Amino acid sequence: MKKALLASTAIVTAAALASPANAADRIKLSLGGFMEQYVGFVDNEDDTGRRDMASFDQQNDNEVYFSGSTTLDNGIKIAVRMELEGDAAAAGNMDEAWMDIQTAWGTLRLGEDDPVNDLQIVEPQSGISDDYNTWVNPGEGTGNIFGVGRNNFGGTGGSAIDDSYITAGDDNVVLYLSPKIAGFQVGASYTPEIFNNGENVPNRVADQGSALSATLNWSGKFADIGIDAGYAWYKEMGAGTGAATAAASSALTSHQFGLNVTFAGFGLGGNYGRYMGTEGATNLVGDDGYMYQAGLWYTAGPIAVGFLHKYQQNEGALTVGDDENTLNSLWFNYTISDGVKWESMIFHADFDEETGVDATENNGGWGVVGGLRLDF
Repeated sequence: MKKALLASTAIVTAAALASPANAADRIKLSLGGFMEQYVGFVDNEDDTGRRDMASFDQQNDNEVYFSGSTTLDNGIKIAVRMELEGDAAAAGNMDEAWMDIQTAWGTLRLGEDDPVNDLQIVEPQSGISDDYNTWVNPGEGTGNIFGVGRNNFGGTGGSAIDDSYITAGDDNVVLYLSPKIAGFQVGASYTPEIFNNGENVPNRVADQGSALSATLNWSGKFADIGIDAGYAWYKEMGAGTGAATAAASSALTSHQFGLNVTFAGFGLGGNYGRYMGTEGATNLVGDDGYMYQAGLWYTAGPIAVGFLHKYQQNEGALTVGDDENTLNSLWFNYTISDGVKWESMIFHADFDEETGVDATENNGGWGVVGGLRLDF
């Protein structure tokens, strides 16, 4: 499949660029981005009943991006986007940087971006619910937000619920999205080396493995009922023996299904992900597991309110039970003006570490969070 993907993308690119094209305007970059500033009150409690001091915190997430495009006289559109982190700890770090070649046959993307299964995922609206794990720490004893192991799933400790269903992220990728035909759209991507970010030519003996992904989505309407459905497949090919996480990423595969239905401002949706890891004979950590989420929401003008439920179970250590993580969140958004939005949630998270050892991630708690998102 890897050779077929590279061959097809090369053909699309060659056919597009071979068409006669006259001079086009030079690309001019525009400036954009966002700033998120939140305050929250959280109350952590581990499963032994010991209650931590309820705490107040302030958190933020900021990003600046540069984007631009030009259209050639033959109709081909060339677009670019570069995202720069705006937080003090990550200031100056590039997040994603890619180029699009958009034609009548679809879009070819080259650069640092997520694989197509992340970009095309169908999931319920959730407000800021996915940020719960920055407020209630699943690793109370270790201070580790995402637990131990590969992509939030493996390891002997509990891990945060993740809706990516095992993926590479922001690595150099060759990605293709077809045009929509009768509501259907297909996508495919190939990541030559995960965790590389284009710095070196992959070394298949010593470096990390590569990744393939494919998606099939459909969206449409029946009368006043809107439907979005999608399937995503992702597979990582094994890393070399010298890779730092070779044993934990020897052969990962995930399947994800999503469906959203909307009517008269109401929405109901969910998705399910199954992930499987084939580990080496000496590796006592497994990545097998599943995750699902379901949501109900209502939108009326500037107001959006909803409820989200998430559950994840993964194998972790092969000789004991499974990690189980649960999230329930009630969220509320209000658009104050163009580019200014209030976002908030009340949530409860529970992290049950497979061995029941509190010091290695048995925790949970309530949280109330609110703040502003500014888009510019």
